[in-house]
Amino acid sequence: MQSKYKYSGEVWLGDIPNHWNKTSLKYISKISKGKKPSEDFQDFQDGMIPYLSMDFLRNKIENPTYVYPSDSNIEIVNQDDILILWDGSKAGEIVAAKNGALSSTMGKIQLTQSNICRDFIKWYLVHAQIHIQNNTVGMGIPHVDGNLLRSLLILNPPSNEQLQIAEYLDYQTNVIDQLIEKKENLVALLEEQRQAVINEAVTKGLDPNAKMKDSGIEWLGEIPEDWEVKKLKYFATIHNGKDWKKNAVESGGYPVYGTGGEMGRADYYLHKGPSVLLGRKGTINKPQFIDHPFWSVDTAFFTTIKNGIEPFFFFLLCQQIHFDRYQESSAVPSMTQEKLNNIYLPLPPNSVQIDILEKINLETKTLDQVLKFLGDQLNNLKEYRQSIISEAVTGKIDLREWKKPNKEQV
Repeated sequence: MQSKYKYSGEVWLGDIPNHWNKTSLKYISKISKGKKPSEDFQDFQDGMIPYLSMDFLRNKIENPTYVYPSDSNIEIVNQDDILILWDGSKAGEIVAAKNGALSSTMGKIQLTQSNICRDFIKWYLVHAQIHIQNNTVGMGIPHVDGNLLRSLLILNPPSNEQLQIAEYLDYQTNVIDQLIEKKENLVALLEEQRQAVINEAVTKGLDPNAKMKDSGIEWLGEIPEDWEVKKLKYFATIHNGKDWKKNAVESGGYPVYGTGGEMGRADYYLHKGPSVLLGRKGTINKPQFIDHPFWSVDTAFFTTIKNGIEPFFFFLLCQQIHFDRYQESSAVPSMTQEKLNNIYLPLPPNSVQIDILEKINLETKTLDQVLKFLGDQLNNLKEYRQSIISEAVTGKIDLREWKKPNKEQV
């Protein structure tokens, strides 16, 4: 039976089926914030539970910190509870819980109505997270607007449709996620292959039969006999970035870079380029190459590259540095000019630097084309995944007669 539609009352939802009801999140749930524990521990002991950071929930780290469930400060959550990231650059992101204690940067959305399907609400909130993220508050670190979240319009289809929609999305997103995982694994392998080509060329040269000598650098090993080993200060002069206040530059201007990439636009530039940016505080292990006028903030160093050094060759060398060996020991990773200046790097003659860059460009050209193609495919899959979630939870596709395919049909 084809649905008839009515306007939902919200632009971000559009039209919804006539027979669907509406409510607000505050009427069907209880929202609670995570708290800091009295004490957390690096090593697991019997009786402890994990402290659920976003990195742990996103499976980016395997070993979380741990807390005792008896700690009166913590908020305990169970597997698949609906969580929302409350603070940070991705505030508003919806994620499923694991058994543990809720971190202080997150909130739990606990349903209080038995006629509401949790899995349907989870998928609905995944659709709504773009709306939530577009309406965060806070001048510095974004925060979820608690009033907006509590008043969030929730669509309430009949219970059987909620179950049907949730089952459809569980099935379809699982199929898409498997495709995404396979392509991401292929991308990782190709990027590893690409980096191996670069690493070999900039540290060992292009002639496999060249006479070699010990570089005296543990991580580098042998280098061609006609190469030198020099401190980084002989490659480039390091400068401190400067504080930056966001200018109202709507178009034009110069890009502002920090250790996390481009941050905005400025009226003036600090350096004309080309230059390699090196992390001073925070992200210290990701050099950036910039070949145009720019401003660099004070969490990064920028460099003036010296005569006889090919700028992009210097950037590729900087990618070989094991920055963790040189960082200052503190809670926030940091680096000093002195330590950077005294890092030893291999230095081939300028003509060899040029030959190496030409060879790398030739050998990575096809890989880059394949990586771009796969990147476009991944973006399309992720957009398709989001689109079917949006269409299903707002009733744009009628799923009342949908049946999960048998294994033989897949």
